[in-house]
Amino acid sequence: MKTLRFCSSLFRINSTQANKNGINPALRFSTTSTIWGPENKRYIPRRAVLYVPGSDERKLKKIPSLGADCIVMDCEDGVALSKKAAARSTIHRVLDKQEIDFMGKDCSVRFNSADSGLCELDMVEVLSAAHLPTTVHLPKVESPEQLDWFSEKLSHALGSRRLQEKLRLIIFTESAQSLLDLPAICRRGVELSRDAPFSLDGVVFGSDDFCADIGATRTNEAKELSFARQYVVTVAKAFKLQAIDLVYIDYKG
Repeated sequence: MKTLRFCSSLFRINSTQANKNGINPALRFSTTSTIWGPENKRYIPRRAVLYVPGSDERKLKKIPSLGADCIVMDCEDGVALSKKAAARSTIHRVLDKQEIDFMGKDCSVRFNSADSGLCELDMVEVLSAAHLPTTVHLPKVESPEQLDWFSEKLSHALGSRRLQEKLRLIIFTESAQSLLDLPAICRRGVELSRDAPFSLDGVVFGSDDFCADIGATRTNEAKELSFARQYVVTVAKAFKLQAIDLVYIDYKG
């Protein structure tokens, strides 16, 4: 199986939507259709989400030319363990000095997961920049308690800093346990959004890690993921959140 990579980053899309609308099936697609979210939040489209390794400056410099709605400077899967420190340092500098013009795109950062031992380091360094990303991504959320932990550490990383607008939070569900607990996770995220420095904005279905967790073989048709995909959309929409679909791997087909 092959996955489209552009600047060593994954484009992801809902393949059915792509084929129907004549879109290159190499983008990640959001199912959101509303203009305003809960409490009249400013709507941020994420029809196409592109991950760029935070450790690769050459690829980061290409961001202004990329056509995705949401550009994610990555500290997680797109970065080797030996380059994690370099990724967070580079992302800090890019934000601090505003070295890159995001051209109206959603400027985002994906941290490492709460249980990786790296997430707090990511937050402390990245969020000490003079300018903050609009959105932060938290992968592999397994329980509501991990959102409690994230909220506490995020508040600590921001300190007394006053935000003009709360950070948007995108969470990832990537295991069977996470999928089962997704309603409770989303409910807790919405509750925390009332007082925390973030506002929960969407859920990403991490299909490949999910397949690995349940022991399924990933196929081009993704029939093995039909229930999980439908469930993620249902839960996300129940909480008025964006639902961002799986990786489309047969981009040459």
